[in-house]
Amino acid sequence: MTDGRLPQPGRCGGAARARHGAHRRVADPLRDEGGWSAITRPQWAVHYENADLVRQAACWQWVSQAQAFIDGNKRTAFAASDVFLRLNRLVFRGDPVTLARKLEAVATRAGDLGAATAEFEAWLRGHTQPVER
Repeated sequence: MTDGRLPQPGRCGGAARARHGAHRRVADPLRDEGGWSAITRPQWAVHYENADLVRQAACWQWVSQAQAFIDGNKRTAFAASDVFLRLNRLVFRGDPVTLARKLEAVATRAGDLGAATAEFEAWLRGHTQPVER
């Protein structure tokens, strides 16, 4: 497998907050460096799991788990997943509200993150298609 083209989550986070309604302006939206592990999760999945592009897109939901941003972690995960798919000539074909709810379900899960990610990946796989030319 190859690494997919990667979005810049810090930029996705700012765009998501602006588009979907951040209620306050924050000079530095990052809490700490903990978000880097989430941002590199798709690359680790390729290296250690031989992950395909859909698996890598599903791994972007880890941004919501890292809580690296003061606000907008789930919105950033949503935007990063969407941008990742588009950069790699894939598109989500489904209801964006349902996608947001699925991401929220992973973020607020009671059980294992790996199992929740696998379930989200299986659902996403059924709703992802190559971009039509």
